[in-house]
Amino acid sequence: RPTTAVLIPTNVQNQLGTAFQIHESTRGWMCVLASHNNSNFTLLTTTAKSAFYAAENNRFGTIFRATILSHILLRPLSTIRNVITKFEQENHLHPGQYDIIHLRGMENSCERRLSRNNNSLFDTLYTLHNTSFTITHVDICNMSSRYLEAVFTHRYGNRDRYPVVLAHDRQNPDRAADIVKTYFAAVYTGPNDVYIDILLMIRGAFLIGNPASTMSMVPASVRHKHGLCSNFNPTAAYH
Repeated sequence: RPTTAVLIPTNVQNQLGTAFQIHESTRGWMCVLASHNNSNFTLLTTTAKSAFYAAENNRFGTIFRATILSHILLRPLSTIRNVITKFEQENHLHPGQYDIIHLRGMENSCERRLSRNNNSLFDTLYTLHNTSFTITHVDICNMSSRYLEAVFTHRYGNRDRYPVVLAHDRQNPDRAADIVKTYFAAVYTGPNDVYIDILLMIRGAFLIGNPASTMSMVPASVRHKHGLCSNFNPTAAYH
């Protein structure tokens, strides 16, 4: 029977090594390969540059996949940890006590991706019982005001809300500016912003993400494994 192996190509290991303790994270793993050309191994996962995209054999399950990602993502280098600590302190944020919105344009492909496979990704969004409107693909891709307000009302009711952080890909600057203005949202804009945003999405109290985006899917999967909430079900999104 073939041995299960985790495939992390050398260039990806080098890329991750700029922000995470990649060797310490995988030191105890039974088999990590830099390339895959041997029939004696069953390919479990590949991790693409920066996006952590998992092109796995689905039979291993989302929890096992999230465990692999957790091993890496929860071991950032001290320099990355220091940046996050400074960002949170400067914006008067406390881990687990802020909500984070992820706005993704995805090169104008967001709506198409959400509707792919008969809306399977869109259908992973958790139901909001307080809405007087039908949530659309545009609401999710633009993180529309009506959708965000519906999420926050569902989450808090009339109670005080946590502060807000915005992570975005710089492809919809007008909408990003609106979110910042409306919610006084903090935005990280320094080096390693992809990695910092992913970690902030893991550290927040609640993630409002986009199931069509791997950048939302990865932190949502890690959060799900550790019992933390998001606005969509990452387990369903992988099937």
